[in-house]
Amino acid sequence: MLPESFRVLFVSGIGGATRRYRCVHLQEQLALQGIESTLREANDAHLLTEVMDYDLFILHRVPFTPLIEHLVEIAHLRGKPVVFETDDLLFDPATVEHITFIDGLSPQMAYRFRTNLARMAETFRRADCLLTTTTFLAEQGRRFGKTAYVHRNGPSAAMFHLAEAALAERKAAVPENDETVVLAYFSGTASHERDFRTIVEPLSRILRTYPHVWLHIGGYLELDEALRPFWPRIRQTPFVSWKTLPSIIAGTDINLVPLEADNPFCQAKSEIKFLEAALVGVPTIATPVGAYAHVIDNGVNGLLADTPEDWFNAMQQLIEGAALRRSMGEAARRTVYESYTPAKQAKALIATLEAITTRFGGSAIEPTALESRFITSIEHYAASMEAEREEREQQIAELRHTLRQYEAHMAAMKRQIDRVESTLQQIQAGRVMRLMNGLQRRWRRLRGRRSHSERQER
Repeated sequence: MLPESFRVLFVSGIGGATRRYRCVHLQEQLALQGIESTLREANDAHLLTEVMDYDLFILHRVPFTPLIEHLVEIAHLRGKPVVFETDDLLFDPATVEHITFIDGLSPQMAYRFRTNLARMAETFRRADCLLTTTTFLAEQGRRFGKTAYVHRNGPSAAMFHLAEAALAERKAAVPENDETVVLAYFSGTASHERDFRTIVEPLSRILRTYPHVWLHIGGYLELDEALRPFWPRIRQTPFVSWKTLPSIIAGTDINLVPLEADNPFCQAKSEIKFLEAALVGVPTIATPVGAYAHVIDNGVNGLLADTPEDWFNAMQQLIEGAALRRSMGEAARRTVYESYTPAKQAKALIATLEAITTRFGGSAIEPTALESRFITSIEHYAASMEAEREEREQQIAELRHTLRQYEAHMAAMKRQIDRVESTLQQIQAGRVMRLMNGLQRRWRRLRGRRSHSERQER
């Protein structure tokens, strides 16, 4: 059992839904068991001293920095476990080319992303163990020699309440005789283009076969040109807050979760899209990889589809079977309420943290030695920060020098342009003057000939 005074520090290197699921939701679960926790940013200077106040440190997608080096070192000297936490395959830079998100980045941003991955891999290496979301990710962590623990993603209490309200609104708003069926694909990030392309062909066939079927696209996705003939029946909504999402999902009938089956990053994905749809009673069709094969009992609380023909048949089955859609949606909701509530997950999380503490916790070094090492570590960190400051100042000085050179170059170019424009104006003015002089001479000659003719006629 964890003592009542046990405290957990979450350190997060990224925001968004991943922090919410892997830090905030876990904090909620710990609170249900009376465990205190705090969440800090990975660059928060409070970490310098808070490392002395907590019993377990969970580093969520944190790149390695001098500050994190300080935290890990002192935590270990105190005999406290350090856990690397991730919901994606981010500790193996060799698999970076499988991340479709990189496809849309500039070369500079792609370089920064790869560098960040390498730094996260270093944090993973320094940590005692891995806490992650799926069996696949745990197995990958063990390949690198890390003890790995699985704690699955789950909705927060607020998500359950919002889903109940959205489901009630849906039941009150949809007429019983409405035969429209809405297929839905929700893209949580801008990295799912290749996933969606795996079902474009069977989806096109479905839309061609069933005129009463619509497609709802939520979030970041560029539609394939093959779907152009069906655009009048395709609606798109932008990426929305998690608080708004339940109402949007509740307005659909079938949730689609295609994934690239041979992509390790897709194999690592957790079952979030199933859970969010299940909360509002919407059944899911998913590629049978990783967590989706784990959570979906095929034909009971959802459908698994591998090949394009499987996808066509699965969509057809649910489109034509309104009663089947309802029963699968209800079964999916039962799955969430039976296994994924904060209370259920809280007990599993406590058991996991107990196992981590038992295996990786130890005795602190002698207090005087610990204090000395703590001071030395802070001095080392301060020195590294000073070196970084000097490096940044040098970079700024070089940029300013480059800017001055650029400004001088632009000023010289402007002067050259001004000279060229002046010359052109002079040339143009000379041409106009010569033209006027020529016209005047022609006019005088014409007038002279006319006067001569008039004299001869008289």
